[in-house]
Amino acid sequence: MAVVVNPSWTDTTGGSTHEITLPSVNFGTDWRVLSQEPSRLVLTNLTTPLGYEETVTRERRLVNDMYSGTNVDKALYAATRKGVQFHQALKHVRRATSTEDPTFELALPSAANFTYSCVQSSLFTVAMAVEDIERAIACLYETRDTLLNGGVEALLRGSLKPKDL
Repeated sequence: MAVVVNPSWTDTTGGSTHEITLPSVNFGTDWRVLSQEPSRLVLTNLTTPLGYEETVTRERRLVNDMYSGTNVDKALYAATRKGVQFHQALKHVRRATSTEDPTFELALPSAANFTYSCVQSSLFTVAMAVEDIERAIACLYETRDTLLNGGVEALLRGSLKPKDL
């Protein structure tokens, strides 16, 4: 029996092709291990000044029941309920200075976190995980926007509902 796995959603027309530029991160040159455990790694960026550190934390956990909290009928469960989860957290501090006042300086911290979970099944592929992650990022956009700006600005201001709903 050949098994085919397809997304359960169907996107209608009217959305936009999203333009996103990702920075090139050079782990081998700019980063070092700050701490390491079997399921947790913390990296630090050596190019940042003291007091303005940038760190990346990566963690991996096992999940006992991926179906917990879903409304999936038990008759449709995979052979295993177990899953795997990874989490990545980026923390950094931007530095604000003035070209007119050399004594002016502010530290502006921010953080971005991402958690992904999936069932441990031979039917589940890396390509499916990538598709899920890309779709999650796409959900930050407004429907017809090609840039993240509109959706992110709305979320920062507390407007959780996309503007065309």
